[in-house]
Amino acid sequence: MTRLMPLSSSLAPSPDPAVSAKQRFRTNAAKRLLPITASLSGIACFCSLIAFAGSAQAQQPEAEKAAVEPRPVDGVEFKPGKGLTAASSDGDFSINIGLRNQFRMTIEKEHPEEGDAPDATLGFQIRRSRLALKGNAFDKQTKYELQLDLAPRGISKGSPLLDAYVKFEQLRDLSLRVGQYKAPYMREQIMSDGKLELVDRSLLNSRFTVDRDIGLDFYSKELFGLEQLHYNLGVYTGEGRNGSSQSSFGLLYLARVEVLPLGDFDDLSEADFERSAPKLSIGAAYGYHSRAQNDLGVRGDAWDDGGTGNYKLATADVMFKVAGMTMLGAFAWRDGTRSKGTELDPATGMPFVDPEPASNGWGFMAQLGYLIPTTSFDLAARYSQIHQKNDASALADEREVAFGAGYFFAQHLLKLQADAVRIWEKSAGFDHGTDEVRVQLQMSL
Repeated sequence: MTRLMPLSSSLAPSPDPAVSAKQRFRTNAAKRLLPITASLSGIACFCSLIAFAGSAQAQQPEAEKAAVEPRPVDGVEFKPGKGLTAASSDGDFSINIGLRNQFRMTIEKEHPEEGDAPDATLGFQIRRSRLALKGNAFDKQTKYELQLDLAPRGISKGSPLLDAYVKFEQLRDLSLRVGQYKAPYMREQIMSDGKLELVDRSLLNSRFTVDRDIGLDFYSKELFGLEQLHYNLGVYTGEGRNGSSQSSFGLLYLARVEVLPLGDFDDLSEADFERSAPKLSIGAAYGYHSRAQNDLGVRGDAWDDGGTGNYKLATADVMFKVAGMTMLGAFAWRDGTRSKGTELDPATGMPFVDPEPASNGWGFMAQLGYLIPTTSFDLAARYSQIHQKNDASALADEREVAFGAGYFFAQHLLKLQADAVRIWEKSAGFDHGTDEVRVQLQMSL
């Protein structure tokens, strides 16, 4: 019996070899052109977006146009200590210019354990010369500040820049600050050096503080609507002021909280000019510094072997003011480990046999100041101790005692101060320290 083939099969023409070759060529060519076509499509899309953005710019919303329009200025105001201020009529823009100078004379005398004591030295310097510009922009809650130190000692890494930051305070409980500024760690450092009762900060501050850094933090000065509760939570480069290098995520993480149980007051200024009712501020902070490049963390000197360190940091402080008296106390602790570097010992040309250890230890300070009633005379005294964790720590056991007096012509704006300070190492004893007598005049505009 003869099998019948399906009609479709029997009628289908046999494939033409020439036609099949053309189809394969077209298919392969299309595949090769597909990435090029996609790229051209992407470019066309990008050009369309630019055209759309230009069109949108041409049809700017009225509110956006108004934000960049010139504003009338009500006038210029000068207020002692606050500087020169110009503000727009609606208050959305302002700029303030302020100046502050400190002129200091220092007499220094060393008392070594062995040998003859060197002669006393005398020095005059412009200790600080600050120029500050600050204000708000675009609305009352967006604020900025730029501060320079024009004194010779104010130059760091080739730049006089101290502060450069922007604050966004639209949210009461979650304000944001971005830029370079004092990382909120120890109260004594956060406080302006122009608002001290003694000529300068304590030994504790110089050994444990964090100082300025580049980064950002979230904060509130009235958390949950309570003026008595403040907090800061931030992350920083860990390189300190004017840092600019890329790092392997060697960052500094900080958290600080403050409680003012007796009501809000200026807890970042020494001397109780108001001779106030009792006021109390208690603060605490914790931090972690990964791959710190200096022996004291953000501050200090780079390790000789070029290595790094991982540090844990903690501090607690208190300020109490009442009837012209100001009491300040602080505790600080630091503990960490070293990661050895690859630099060679210049004396031997070989790797360092005993690289410098981490600067682990703790310390405290206590200070008392009193503004004499019915006068502008102030007396102050301070004591500080630094303790190394153990013999393996690079931190030295040190002590500081200081006594000072000052006269406030216009509170902290114009004042004359003098103090006498002795710093010594515990192993050497009090008789073998370094004495400093400092006299300083400050004027703020």
